[in-house]
Amino acid sequence: MDDPEGRIGAALRDKLEGAEEISSATYIDACRWRRAISRELDALFHDVDVVLSAGTLGTAPQIGDERACQDLTSLSAMAGYNLNGAPAMCLPTGLGRDGLPLNVQFAAAAGEDGRLLSVARTIQAVLPPIEMPPCSPVAPDALMPPPPLPDRKGRADALRSRMRATADRIPFPLPDDLESALTLGGQG
Repeated sequence: MDDPEGRIGAALRDKLEGAEEISSATYIDACRWRRAISRELDALFHDVDVVLSAGTLGTAPQIGDERACQDLTSLSAMAGYNLNGAPAMCLPTGLGRDGLPLNVQFAAAAGEDGRLLSVARTIQAVLPPIEMPPCSPVAPDALMPPPPLPDRKGRADALRSRMRATADRIPFPLPDDLESALTLGGQG
């Protein structure tokens, strides 16, 4: 992190810098809540084989719209499964009014990847093909250059602010039935 020439991407660097001020107590509380959410998801899969839901709350963003790309991942129904380690996947289901893809998400219990893939394959076989609008051929010299790297100024501060806001949403006091959190290196 201290080496400006280090081979770490800007997005990861911003997240790590943004997390520097998160206290260990807040991190431990977040770990406890993660385990509570995981237990709830595990219990859900005792009664169902696969959960079907929206994957994202809207269409895919334009590739150059950085804020929309961030919102796509942070405002999605995927976070719970990411926290739990349960397999989940999205399938395209059509196009929104803006011509960009929509999707649905399938999720299964941890270790049920094969079941998830089987169900998704069956559903995909009955979905109608997505009619993409025709694209005009583009001469190679007319292709747009890749967007410039985002300006990092203020990004770590913005992420730090978002992390604090997320930490502030953790309900207090913590439930009594949460197991004690593990600490790394014996430090509290």
